[in-house]
Amino acid sequence: MDQHSTLGILLCGGESRRMGKPKALLNYHEIPQWVFAANLLAGICNAVAISIHSEEHWQEIVAASSEDNNVHLANNPISWIVDDFSLGNNGPATALYTVGNYLKQNSRYRDWE
Repeated sequence: MDQHSTLGILLCGGESRRMGKPKALLNYHEIPQWVFAANLLAGICNAVAISIHSEEHWQEIVAASSEDNNVHLANNPISWIVDDFSLGNNGPATALYTVGNYLKQNSRYRDWE
C-alpha cells in the first residue's frame, strides 16, 4: 500500500462583505473560529492547508487574532494557499479550484494514481 497523508483543508478566504468583518475572526469557544477549526483538523489530519483570499487579507486576520490563540499543530505542517484568480473571482469556487491545483502538485495527498 502506498504511503499517503491526510490533508485537512480550511477555507478562510471569504471577503465577508455583508458581515463587515472576516468570519474567520468570529469568537468560537473563546478563540477565533479559524484557530478552532485549524486545531480540530490538526488533531485528525497529517497536515493542514488554509485557503486564503490574499496574503494581505490573511495578515489582517492574523493581526486581529490574539497571540495566545495560536494554532497548536504539534507535528503537523501547515500550508497557506493563496487563491488563484486566473479564472476570475468566483468566491468559494475559486478556493476549491486553487486547492484542487494544490493537490495535483502534491502527490502525497492523493491516491488515485
